[in-house]
Amino acid sequence: MWLLRLFRKPISNIPNGILQGPENYFKVKLSEVLPISDNTKIFRFEFPEDTQQLGLPICQHLLFKAKISTPTHPEGEEIMRKYTPTSNINEKGFFEVPIKIYYKNSHPEFPNGGIFTQYLDSMKIGDSLDISGPSGKIIYVGNGIFKIKQEDDEIIKKAKNIGLIAGGTGITPCFQLLQYCVNQGENANISLLYANKTENDILFRPILDEYVAEQVISSYYVLEKPPEKWNMGNGLVSEEHIRERMPPPDKETLIFHSGPRAMNIHVRKLLIDMGYLESMIVKF
Repeated sequence: MWLLRLFRKPISNIPNGILQGPENYFKVKLSEVLPISDNTKIFRFEFPEDTQQLGLPICQHLLFKAKISTPTHPEGEEIMRKYTPTSNINEKGFFEVPIKIYYKNSHPEFPNGGIFTQYLDSMKIGDSLDISGPSGKIIYVGNGIFKIKQEDDEIIKKAKNIGLIAGGTGITPCFQLLQYCVNQGENANISLLYANKTENDILFRPILDEYVAEQVISSYYVLEKPPEKWNMGNGLVSEEHIRERMPPPDKETLIFHSGPRAMNIHVRKLLIDMGYLESMIVKF
């Protein structure tokens, strides 16, 4: 059912919603959890009223807040995280957000796992937490036009060629943008380069592949541990992948990247070394 919801066409304009800024939190109730990979789940949260809408601009995030017991604060400390919903912008009464759960001992550098994601994973249907928004430095206005905050300033950028480089659940802001552009029928040249550890980690693949079949985007998957007879990219995102799959440096090109910190650093260095200007590169 969640796939069908994502295929619905949203309305042209962002609806007025219940978000009142990043400082103004309100409670939402967990109503459904759907595993979509070994460590990623879609969490569906309900609003207080079933007629309410989120009203989140494209490329913006939500802030999640909860009081969680930690080793240093067993009595509980307030922790916040940013997440990007992928449900259609016109949904009423709820929103959905994919979240990767970082379990204990699943990563050698973080033996305790992710404090917030494990808290989310422990929530029961009917439990509540606080959210606020919008948050983020990028807003997609439509027709290739982006508003991008830079310190105390805001600039307007228009792109004919949009490149998206994502890693893991970093696909969520990219998917949000893709979904909107495709469903609105925008005539944009969009290319996606999506990196993961295994084939099972590729999120939203049925929808992404459908977009490719309809020739509205191009996409290419890169895997660190590919299966036998894999015919796409191997290893980490490389200069070769970018040269072959991303639009070349140009004043009408914007490259967005989103993923783990190490990947973002790696990708940005590759882009700079390949001749992309800082003004052409944007981190979600």
